[in-house]
Amino acid sequence: MPTYILRLIREIFYGNATASGSNALVDDAKTEIRSHYSSLDGLLTGRDWVGVDLMTVADVADRLTTLFATSLGAGPSEELTALGG
Repeated sequence: MPTYILRLIREIFYGNATASGSNALVDDAKTEIRSHYSSLDGLLTGRDWVGVDLMTVADVADRLTTLFATSLGAGPSEELTALGG
């Protein structure tokens, strides 16, 4: 799991932050997550899976990471259409 997701989990579950509140570490993690989403959206444009026609372990890992981040208030924006925004 990417370190920015772990940082988000650590700060929200064990730190002083909340999913909707402001905290420098949470804000930094969300910035990194948005950058990842943007890259992933570009990669997925015109195809369903990272592996083009086949779902791969990379697709599963990214989907789980996206679900974790979304549940912590850092889901993909609606502009990222390849991610289903």
